[in-house]
Amino acid sequence: MPDVQLTELLAAPLLDEWRPEPGALWRQLVVCTGNDYCHYSLIDTKRRAVELVTELERRGVEAPAGTRIHMSGCVHACGKHHVADIGLQGANVRIGDEVVEAADIFTGGRLGDDARLAERVASRVPASALADALAALLPQRALAAAPGA
Repeated sequence: MPDVQLTELLAAPLLDEWRPEPGALWRQLVVCTGNDYCHYSLIDTKRRAVELVTELERRGVEAPAGTRIHMSGCVHACGKHHVADIGLQGANVRIGDEVVEAADIFTGGRLGDDARLAERVASRVPASALADALAALLPQRALAAAPGA
């Protein structure tokens, strides 16, 4: 691509919000279509994923390179949350008189020769508390991924 076209592309308004070189949390993020296009989904996965990763970045939370966060809106697992380092499965939870979006949290899923399904570590975590939960889990992932761990 000629430098002039690249300069024009990098000046596009879309890149005011989305970076051409996203951070580690964005690179391995997988999300199903959510309740915008699927009547099975219990949550708005795309919006929740963007809010979650944006908040984690704002807090300075880092993930080891290659850490996969997958989000599915329901048990059908279109976001493949069972094979992620951290998987989120959409849920709903009643808080007082209100039903709010939530997620079950899974950890430890892997692909490849040592494949295994992730295990549920938390249930029905309100969407408003997901950043706190993942901020606590990501340092543990960093330790588990460290050589000799």
